[in-house]
Amino acid sequence: MRCNELFKNVRTIKQASEIDSPSISAVLKNFGSEFIQAYLASWIVNINSFLNIRYPMNEQQIEETARLIINNFFNLTVVEIYLVINNAKMGIYGKFYDRLDGSMILSWFAKYYDERCDFYELLSIDQSNIIRGQIDFNYKNRR
Repeated sequence: MRCNELFKNVRTIKQASEIDSPSISAVLKNFGSEFIQAYLASWIVNINSFLNIRYPMNEQQIEETARLIINNFFNLTVVEIYLVINNAKMGIYGKFYDRLDGSMILSWFAKYYDERCDFYELLSIDQSNIIRGQIDFNYKNRR
C-alpha cells in the first residue's frame, strides 16, 4: 500500500496530527461510499493477511467492519487509519489469539480515538494557557 511508504515514520498521535491528510468523512464526500468502504476494507485485508491466525475474517465481516468504522470514526484521517493498523500489527492493542474479528478491530479504533481525544484536550488547555499568558509551553513536545 502506498500509505505504508507515505506514513512510515508516523508513530504517535502528535506526528499524525502534523500531517495534512483527509478524514474519512472528506474521502466519503469527495469519492463516495464505495471508495472509502473499499479503502478501509483493504486495510483490514492487509492486517488479516499480515497475521498468521487460524481464524481470519471473511469478506462479509471485513465489509461490515469497514462500514462500522465509517459510521463511528468518520473524523479520523487517512494517516490515523494507518497508525491504528500499524499499532495493532506491533501488538500495542494486545495479542492475537488465533483470531481476528470486527469487534477486535473496532476496539483498536475506540482505544486510539480515546487517546486522540486526550491529546487534543491537553493541547487545547495548553494553547489556552499560552494565550492567557499563564505558561510558556511548546505543545510540539507532547507525545
